[in-house]
Amino acid sequence: MSETFGAGSLFIDDCPNGMATCTIIDEEGYETGIGALHGVPCCWSSSHFECRPCNRHGDSDYYMSRCAEEYPDACVGADGSWLCRGKGRYCPYV
Repeated sequence: MSETFGAGSLFIDDCPNGMATCTIIDEEGYETGIGALHGVPCCWSSSHFECRPCNRHGDSDYYMSRCAEEYPDACVGADGSWLCRGKGRYCPYV
């Protein structure tokens, strides 16, 4: 091996985006899938040694607002409230 070393680069891979399912719960408590929500940010979990959704709670404002943007007819109430949440959050294995 040579005693001199030229320019080098360091590349750090991040977790790829994942997906979730926008769901709505009716008055009787039944849950219905509305559609897929793509581009969910995923973060590395060193405690689980895998990629997991950065926003872990399906009823968080993040998922509710994203579902409302993607599926306004089903996920936005007459009063403008957010009706859907994110379920089945998934990050691809790397």
